[in-house]
Amino acid sequence: MKKTLKIIVLLACLILISSIFVILSFNILTNNVKFDDNKLINVDHTASIYDSCGNLVMETNGTTAVTEFEEIPKHTINAFIAIEDKRFYSHKGVDYKGLARAVFNNIKSFSFKEGGSTITQQLIKNTHLSNEKTLKRKLSEIRLALEFEKKYSKEEILEKYLNTIYFGDNCYGITSASLHYFNKKPSELDINESAMLAGIVKAPSNYSPLINYSKCNQRKDLVLKEMLKQNYITNQEFEKYYTLPISTFSENTSKEYDYQYLLREEINELISMSPYTIDKMKIYTNLNSNFQEILKNNVKDFLSDKINISAVILDKNGKINAYYSSCGNVNRQLGSTIKPVAVYAPAIEYNIVNSYTIIEDEKTNFNGYSPSNYGDKYLGKISVKDSLAVSSNVCAVKLLNYVGFDKSFETLNSVEIPIMNSDKNLSLALGSTEKGAKLTQIAGAYTMFANYGKFCKPYCVDKVLTKNNNLIKDNKNSQRQVIGEDTCYIINDMLKNTVENGTAKKLNFSNIPLYAKTGTVGNENGNTDAYVISYNSEYIVAVWFGNKTDGLMPNAITGGGLPTQLASEIWKEIYKGVVPPTNFTQPNSVVETYLDKDSYESENLLIIADDFTPERLKMKAIFKQSALPKLKSTQYINPTIKNCKTLVNNNSIQIELCLTKQCNAKVYKEYKGKKDFLFDTKKSGYVYIDKNLKYNAEYSYHIVPYFEFENKVFYGEEIKLDKIKTPNGEFGENWWNNEYE
Repeated sequence: MKKTLKIIVLLACLILISSIFVILSFNILTNNVKFDDNKLINVDHTASIYDSCGNLVMETNGTTAVTEFEEIPKHTINAFIAIEDKRFYSHKGVDYKGLARAVFNNIKSFSFKEGGSTITQQLIKNTHLSNEKTLKRKLSEIRLALEFEKKYSKEEILEKYLNTIYFGDNCYGITSASLHYFNKKPSELDINESAMLAGIVKAPSNYSPLINYSKCNQRKDLVLKEMLKQNYITNQEFEKYYTLPISTFSENTSKEYDYQYLLREEINELISMSPYTIDKMKIYTNLNSNFQEILKNNVKDFLSDKINISAVILDKNGKINAYYSSCGNVNRQLGSTIKPVAVYAPAIEYNIVNSYTIIEDEKTNFNGYSPSNYGDKYLGKISVKDSLAVSSNVCAVKLLNYVGFDKSFETLNSVEIPIMNSDKNLSLALGSTEKGAKLTQIAGAYTMFANYGKFCKPYCVDKVLTKNNNLIKDNKNSQRQVIGEDTCYIINDMLKNTVENGTAKKLNFSNIPLYAKTGTVGNENGNTDAYVISYNSEYIVAVWFGNKTDGLMPNAITGGGLPTQLASEIWKEIYKGVVPPTNFTQPNSVVETYLDKDSYESENLLIIADDFTPERLKMKAIFKQSALPKLKSTQYINPTIKNCKTLVNNNSIQIELCLTKQCNAKVYKEYKGKKDFLFDTKKSGYVYIDKNLKYNAEYSYHIVPYFEFENKVFYGEEIKLDKIKTPNGEFGENWWNNEYE
């Protein structure tokens, strides 16, 4: 009994000491925290935006408009309580049950993912504290929340919270958010709209409908579930709005989407770090104001009532210099613009083919999948290089079949093109994916070609400073080597060929070296998308044309047509009065050589030409050092005969020779051990009829091929044909009907 009593006393002492320690620590750590009513409402946030030259180009203002509690619908208030703080009316500023659960989950996951914050704590954190996840900040938040609840009623707290909380897109408070997203006052919000706004505040950069419409609707439906569970809405109301997409966005939204539109997502991410402590921040961007004007003016010249257009300029390091669109940075099918990224780059990188490999461009069935070329045209035997220039669909699918999905996915993931397991089918080679991609994403993928194999993710914001010039973010964009410099150079050579001889001929300028790939998505009834992604060693210019409604564009609008024409106008203005860069520098890992043209064209063989090959029979080519052909031609230094025939022609023997180009042969006749010169193909041609025959005689013929080069003669190995025996008497017709080859 005494022992038990001692244990109880000891435990009581430990609890008392621990409590005193916690209270002292709490007071010491939160001693300097002060409550300030002025921070709760009428927050004025201004962001100054500068271009790449440091010139001020715009200012955005986040002044909070105030709506009184009585004017906010009950279902709107309930939506926030349901998803953010379901015990709001029962706690005194801190939900200890929720806090304990958050602590337990954080300990279990060894992280600070959950905060267990009430609406009161959120208001305090957003208006009085930083966003750092530390014990001191959490204790300060708790202290101020407890103070706050003593001073204000629940209705007053909700009013201040709803008029101060950040809704993304520089909207502070429910009034500015309601007007911005729905073009209506808070008093006019319905249940669905209220649920959407309540869903945004957890992470505006993730759940804003202007950034991720799908996620926004998913989050909205979660809020509706919580409202139903907590009896804030009826089953009928839930069924009415659940999975019903939000579609009544503000008509005030501009029909033009310029550089500021692209900035929105990045700025939202920056502001959401600590939106209430970042006041009058300075955002320095990669905007080139001159390029922006060039883009805007040229795009407008091509716009029509039925066609949407987007265009972007970024430098090789991923800095977005200009952007203009009539519909925004939407996900679309990429068409053939994906071919260099998903198919040709991995095929060259892993030495599966080289650019001179011959591939059969013909209608092919791949286990039930039978792609067609544009216009149903097929070119037969064609080089990999030319197959990309003419954008052969069949050849691209064949190459993907050789490459395999794993290698293709590896490259696509490395350049951040969104793909899913469901995209593992051969139509991937033609740009057909479940999610599609944004124009900025495919333009970003081409940075690896413009930057010697290094991928650079596209970005607008260079750095962000506070009003006191303290650095908040310094965007040093990282570069990631995706393909080797040698692979990159080979692909660039292929895409240069696309400009000079393929689908992007409108970009073939004498004074501006350019590389490009076009792409078209559609069918015989019309097209939905048309692209050109063009670049040099400084910039990437990407252009997209798309249908404005659910209808189709005319088939005449293809990637090689209007998009390439628009890109050509943009490039001309970029380098107006400016010296353009030269072509890419050839890396040491790439070898320039000459192929034996005769072997390549007649037998599709990649054989290095020897030193004695005539210039007209050489074909200039470049290879990765690791993929250089092993064979070297000997047909000139060691000439040979491909085949020969010896035939009977009445009372004579006919000799037919087949020599390689530029080779000749001397033919000798052997009779009774003696060889005599018979003829030289250089003088007598490749067919000779020997009539000088005797009865009952045995003859054999010897052929010595030779090649003349710069007054030198190179002889090949002598070829001896089988012996031929003549008949004893009259020759007669067909006295010998065998052939020797």
